[in-house]
Amino acid sequence: MIIKNRNLSIFGLTKIENNKIININPLKGGVSCEIYKVDTTDKSYCVKKALRKLKVRKNWYADPIRSYYEFLWLKKVNKFFPHSVPRVVEYNKKRNFLIIQYLDNNKYYNLKDELLKGRVNTPVIVSLSKKISYIHANLKSNYNKKIFQPHNFNFINLRVDPYINELKKKYPKLKNKIIETANFLIKNKHTVIHGDFTPKNILCSKNKPIILDAEVANYGDPAFDIVSLINHLIIKLIYVNKNKKEFVYALQKSFNIYFSNVTWEDKALMIKRSLSLIPLMILARIDGKSPVEYLKLLKDKNKLRKIALELIEIDNYDFETITNSLMYVK
Repeated sequence: MIIKNRNLSIFGLTKIENNKIININPLKGGVSCEIYKVDTTDKSYCVKKALRKLKVRKNWYADPIRSYYEFLWLKKVNKFFPHSVPRVVEYNKKRNFLIIQYLDNNKYYNLKDELLKGRVNTPVIVSLSKKISYIHANLKSNYNKKIFQPHNFNFINLRVDPYINELKKKYPKLKNKIIETANFLIKNKHTVIHGDFTPKNILCSKNKPIILDAEVANYGDPAFDIVSLINHLIIKLIYVNKNKKEFVYALQKSFNIYFSNVTWEDKALMIKRSLSLIPLMILARIDGKSPVEYLKLLKDKNKLRKIALELIEIDNYDFETITNSLMYVK
């Protein structure tokens, strides 16, 4: 932690937007960065600095340059969704930290926390699906590819290897399926993707979602973003074990809304990739390097493993097959 109490500086800063820093408090965040609430004489800010070694049990490293790509993603999305991402104040290239708008927990709720209580806000989930499809459609360009593709290596280090390739250790019989999935995630470069589009990175106020933490933004496969959202809805449905109809309805709406807006590539091919990815993403958040922290009971883990392995065995299925199966899990 880099805080100098004597002169209240953080990462060499004593002022933000010409306002003197008067208080610094570490915030709870994910596993990948230091994050602070920094109060000045005028307002509060969020200051983030990506870590080289992530805060997980297993050895997991990634290049901290991802702070720069989060900055780029936020700046670009802000142009057409200014109220759906935090305002960017500054990116410090020399020290590699990012300053953004601080969003007060008293004014916003976290979508992950609500879902873990069994509260399914379908309008918010539909809105997110629409927004990410619009982002994907509007950030597809050779110009953005040139900017974001150099960061694809961190997508491999932070997502493909720890989520997908890690599964080969526990599921050696799925080796070919795992390699095939890892390869299409690496090779499909269709647009700029967020890379961590999950409920923990969504704050909401009055049904208006704000998207956070685009550290893994790269020029890649948009299937990863929509499947990340769908995957977490599936896992939380099993975990809370109530309001299944609401979860399933939100899943169906999310899937249908997103894919109704796919124009940047062949829709059928993207649906096929997405359906193929879902079961491995379920397994990834149980048996990969970054398992969800709230899923502690073996019976819940085994329910999800069973769902995922049965889908892999079926091979050729549609999204309705997935949602129908969820309704009858006991």
